Amino acid sequence: MSEKLDSPGRGRAEWGVMEELARRLALSGDPFGRFLQAGVVVALAERPGGPAVLLELRSRSLARSPGEVGLPGGRLEAGESAWEAARRELEEELGIEAAQVRLLGPLPVFERGRGELVHPFVALLQDPFTVSPGFRYAEIREVIRLAGRFPSRHLPDGRWQRRGSRPTPYLVHEGRLVWGLAAEILAVLATFL
Repeated sequence: MSEKLDSPGRGRAEWGVMEELARRLALSGDPFGRFLQAGVVVALAERPGGPAVLLELRSRSLARSPGEVGLPGGRLEAGESAWEAARRELEEELGIEAAQVRLLGPLPVFERGRGELVHPFVALLQDPFTVSPGFRYAEIREVIRLAGRFPSRHLPDGRWQRRGSRPTPYLVHEGRLVWGLAAEILAVLATFL
């Protein structure tokens, strides 16, 4: 049973600890600080048939999502906003300078895996790019288990596992699959068009 904080028996020293805790919490800064964060750009170009999306083909030598089609972007560097990171990565990865990009606005934040937030931004480019066809949906099935070092013996029944499935958008463009987070971001953008 917990004791009320305003109880008459609480001493001045104990309140000092609470005041110090309140000070530290106020200084803790970014409420998303425990997450890795990245910014990505949904780069659009105006075309006669409607907006076109610029996608990139990731190098096969990358550790994460090698050889897949995705959106330009990357992790935030110290002191950088999510938009600044997305715009920097657009220039580093595709050579598109900031002067060629007009920010139209942000999309909702996505969580990639556990512990990484991805901030997508929609931007208008001066140059036209290839138009992608419509999305189709498939199902992703996931099984999550605890790692070997987890103290499972303390759990009821000594084990834990979760299963789930969810629809995921995808499209095939010029023989390449666009799926995962890039397709999810594009599907959300499509709801605004």
